[in-house]
Amino acid sequence: MTVATQEPAPKHTGLKILVVVLGVLLVVGFLALIAAFVYQVSHKAKKPAEQPAATAGATLPSFGDVTVPIRQGERIARIQPVGNRLFIELATVEGNSRVIVLDQATGQVLGTISFPQEP
Repeated sequence: MTVATQEPAPKHTGLKILVVVLGVLLVVGFLALIAAFVYQVSHKAKKPAEQPAATAGATLPSFGDVTVPIRQGERIARIQPVGNRLFIELATVEGNSRVIVLDQATGQVLGTISFPQEP
């Protein structure tokens, strides 16, 4: 009669360590994601408006009437204030467009950027 020798079961120590490390990384990453979300929400609520409102009783300087040159066939596509500049995008039916840049404090036309279509 032969006696069968049983080999010890493999311990898989390296695999166990890898699983534990990956589990810890998963938990730490999830907590970091939650912390970043809470940070963004809390700082967004405290952030003041981009354009500060005029203080009570303060008057804004007047610059009178401003004439913005619009060519025949153009229409105002968009008006976008950025800082102390006002960007007015004008478009035509043919697809050409241009942007007029105004200084909001003085009403002066600072320049024009044209975007003609190439054939």
